[in-house]
Amino acid sequence: MNSKSIFLFSLFISFFIVGLHSQSPTGKRVLVIVDDLSLQSSHSQYFDLLKEQGYSLEFLAADKANANKIHKYGEWFYDNLILFAPHAEEFAGLDAEKVLEFVDQGGNLIVVGDSELSDAVKTIGSDCNVEFDHAGAFVIDHQDYNRTEGEKHHTLVASSNYVQDKIVVGSKLNSPVLFRGIGMDIQEESPLLFSVLSGSSFSYSHSPSSAIKSLHVAGKKTSLVAALQARNNARVLFSGSLDLFSNSFFSSPVQTKKRFESSGNKEFARAVTLWTFQERGALRATNVTHHLVGESEAPAMYTVKDNIHYSVEIEEWNGKNWIPFESDNVQLEFIMLDPYLRLPLKHNKKGTYSLDFVAPDIYGVFTFQVQFHQKGYSFINLAKQVPVRPYRHTQFERFIPSAFPYYASAFSMLFGLFVFSWAFLYSAEDKPRSS
Repeated sequence: MNSKSIFLFSLFISFFIVGLHSQSPTGKRVLVIVDDLSLQSSHSQYFDLLKEQGYSLEFLAADKANANKIHKYGEWFYDNLILFAPHAEEFAGLDAEKVLEFVDQGGNLIVVGDSELSDAVKTIGSDCNVEFDHAGAFVIDHQDYNRTEGEKHHTLVASSNYVQDKIVVGSKLNSPVLFRGIGMDIQEESPLLFSVLSGSSFSYSHSPSSAIKSLHVAGKKTSLVAALQARNNARVLFSGSLDLFSNSFFSSPVQTKKRFESSGNKEFARAVTLWTFQERGALRATNVTHHLVGESEAPAMYTVKDNIHYSVEIEEWNGKNWIPFESDNVQLEFIMLDPYLRLPLKHNKKGTYSLDFVAPDIYGVFTFQVQFHQKGYSFINLAKQVPVRPYRHTQFERFIPSAFPYYASAFSMLFGLFVFSWAFLYSAEDKPRSS
């Protein structure tokens, strides 16, 4: 092999390594299923945002069965799935159950609804504790609406009530987000689900052409965009508006109490999509170790009151590579049925979290457990079982200080017996005098 071939081969390897490092944690293959392929042009700015991030997009019509092109022999050919098909009962041959199976196997999903919604989309939402309103309903807000529109029902909502989390929505948006679509009611008690964009105190979801008898959801509970992070760290985004991602809403001016030259839809859509595809808030834990203080190898079992060292490295994906993650909320629990110890792990600002602690004076099978659950971040669940045994008979102290009184009483009895015996043996009785 000549020098030119060696140079080209080295160059190829370098680009290959760089390409690997630039990949997202879950992959760049995206399948977009649409009701109508004309959405490629009406929502082109949104799709261009994804292409700029290096994502490879493929479009399929919802009414064309292509299930074998998406999933075959238990293998999914895409890492992320976007459903811009609110009216479809099947998604290119996939029913609601198959879409949920995609999430169960770690795929990321974006589900977009509309005022007219199919049962399949409602089923996906219901399985994730997201309840869409009935067909024909719109979110209506008589205070925070876009006054540049001439319609009288105030269904074009201009909302600034987004979640205050930089990981999910990035930096503060300079303009309200325009929304026209159906409202959602989410189970707020769920630790996996949260509202990303919600209505104001004056908003509600209902059909504008019918009299109000009861409301599906109202006030700040009216969820416009909701997010779910599954226990396997797959992420799902629900939006009640297809127009939110459209070119017309991206460039539309907004007139509420103030005037804005353009909406915040573009920045908002970009931020929540990157979060859903795990370009933000993705964590991984590596190099989990535990051993006795001063040693480097984990023993087969620990002894009560051992000095134990535990450490783990936690890294965060910043969109290009893995960097050290910094947080003061990472805790270690030492558990046997119940936590006997719950202690904060200290980080060295280089991604390593560690702690030295003394094992409790209880023997049994314990578990090192680290559970980090924080909104917007991947869940970290680490568990390792170790046995903790009592002292061997040769490991106990020879003399226990607390037993000193008993030692003293025993030796005092021996001394007393010696004195009594000596006195008894060497003291003679006086002989009686003869008369």
